Amino acid sequence: MNAPTMHETCPICGHGGLVVLEVASHLRYDVCGKCGVCIKHVESASAQEDFASSQNAYYEETIEDPFAEPSAIMRERLAHRARVLQRYIKPGSSVLEIGPGGGQVADWLLRNNCDYLGCEISKELTKRLKARGIPVVNNDFEMLPSVDAFDLVLSFHTIEHVPEPQSQLTKAFSIVKPGGFFIIATPNARSWEQRLFSKLSANFDVGHLHVFSPRSLVMMAEAAGWQVHASSTSEYTSDWLRILSKVLRRFRNEDEVASAGKYSRMAASGGADRAISLISAVTAPLRLVQASLGGGNEIVLVLQRPNAR
Repeated sequence: MNAPTMHETCPICGHGGLVVLEVASHLRYDVCGKCGVCIKHVESASAQEDFASSQNAYYEETIEDPFAEPSAIMRERLAHRARVLQRYIKPGSSVLEIGPGGGQVADWLLRNNCDYLGCEISKELTKRLKARGIPVVNNDFEMLPSVDAFDLVLSFHTIEHVPEPQSQLTKAFSIVKPGGFFIIATPNARSWEQRLFSKLSANFDVGHLHVFSPRSLVMMAEAAGWQVHASSTSEYTSDWLRILSKVLRRFRNEDEVASAGKYSRMAASGGADRAISLISAVTAPLRLVQASLGGGNEIVLVLQRPNAR
């Protein structure tokens, strides 16, 4: 049962009386009833140590591709990213991506003649990206020089992992040119999945130190000086499938860190594309309604740095 934690206040909106949500025996979050942010109870001495531990487990200590998925799912996600990005780029646009991951967005931007640079904290992922010819630096994003250098900065599913998300918003503001944009995609604490099946939501993960609602993310962005240019939610075929995956893993009593991505990799190596494509086509109208009502499982927030006066 949820229990109040009257000794804490929300670091974003200042609301007192946060509620503890126990997702699993080793995974708990403080949930703000006002702005909707969910803040993980760290398992280590500090959030920074917790972050480093999960990064090592997911990216440094594995020989498997952590981003392996069925191609139908990757195509769907990239198509949506492309629809968003094409509104904000042109040939020669300077773009920095925080945490390029598997490099799909980087490949698309390079094909569209952008001046691209990735910033990746993982040494293993940096090595893999460089081997594919993707320009990337191995560094902590917050440690980059603060210069008005980029037309666009991207953060696709990184801000929920970092110990100090406000620092990411502030650093991005310092390196984007006046009038430039910062696009964030991150799990949505107000999604239908999380609201209906909170303890099964894939948004709650040992690597996610925060899960943001649109309201909490906008409050943080505005505190860093950003103006909100656009806000929406997205819903992918994989989002409800991930709930089914979590149900299966718990039924089999599998370790949720060790088995993270297991079923995606299994589907990627098999003949699952046709089935997933069919599921995608059948569920498309429902997912469109879910996204349009703000219940999609991904927030997409487009921020703009005001022009200098």
